[in-house]
Amino acid sequence: MKDSDLSERDKTILRYVHQYRLLKSQDHIQPLLGGSARVLRNCKALADAGYLNRVQHKNPYKQIVYAIGNRGITFLARDYDLRRPYVNKKASNSRLQGINFEHTYLIAQTMIAIEIAARGHPEVRFITPEEIYNRSTTPEAARRWFTKERFFAREKRFRVTARIKPPGTEEFEATIYADWMFGLEYGKPEERRQRFFVLEADRGGMPVETNNFKRSSIIKKLYVYRAAGLRRRVVVGNTERRQSTIFEDLFGIPNIQALFIVDPVEGHDGEKRIPNCVNLSKKLTGGPGGRQFLFAPATWPAAEDIFTAPLIDGTGTNTTIVPLESKA
Repeated sequence: MKDSDLSERDKTILRYVHQYRLLKSQDHIQPLLGGSARVLRNCKALADAGYLNRVQHKNPYKQIVYAIGNRGITFLARDYDLRRPYVNKKASNSRLQGINFEHTYLIAQTMIAIEIAARGHPEVRFITPEEIYNRSTTPEAARRWFTKERFFAREKRFRVTARIKPPGTEEFEATIYADWMFGLEYGKPEERRQRFFVLEADRGGMPVETNNFKRSSIIKKLYVYRAAGLRRRVVVGNTERRQSTIFEDLFGIPNIQALFIVDPVEGHDGEKRIPNCVNLSKKLTGGPGGRQFLFAPATWPAAEDIFTAPLIDGTGTNTTIVPLESKA
């Protein structure tokens, strides 16, 4: 198989697999491309030709799990008119084991479930990261998405920096990296609204709370997301003015909700982790908690109707990802 032999379906498969890094053949790739059995044959042919890699795992799934291969990344770099990154994708994929495999897979599983559910719902439209970056108030952000960071620094696409001041510390600048970003447009045609989200796939690899804010932790992420969504106040002469939020400066959107999908590995207090996160939200806000934060178990993406499946917000209240009047 040559690059010139690739069909539009083949190219779409390569883009999706590169985007999410790990995809199951039947649960993910097939629904994303319309459910045809021919999609599975396309995947097999792409893997045989080296455009995709079949990823092995110590607890192998019944379905094949695909990752982008060396020929695949070379083709995409040429297709996007970018320099091909100096990386051996086959070796990189083989190192994706244990909690790293599960974390990457949880991101893909969640995002694909939301995207596919939105396609089948009359009141919901899925908003991609590309669309969010395109509406950014800073052209540099849009260029960053479409140029080198697409290949060379994946996590930096969703970087958020804000000044925070936890109790007992001096104010300092903290940076975190979300796992993904997306939006949902919802409601009836005459009453369309939009909500935007960052995804945090929590496999228990970081502490819920810590006094060392140089380390990654749930509490650090809550502080940064809350600070990035607050309108900053500046004084000009005798006049106090409210500036845009950090989210607005970065992505052209006034605020964003943080969706935590909690699927901790054994030994990380799985049943207590969501209540502990809610308690942190209340601690952070001085009592009531924040509706900016959403928490869900790993079973949430597999719900029959993801848009009516319950989540818990930072106040401890049951809610849904978006308010809808009708089901799919």
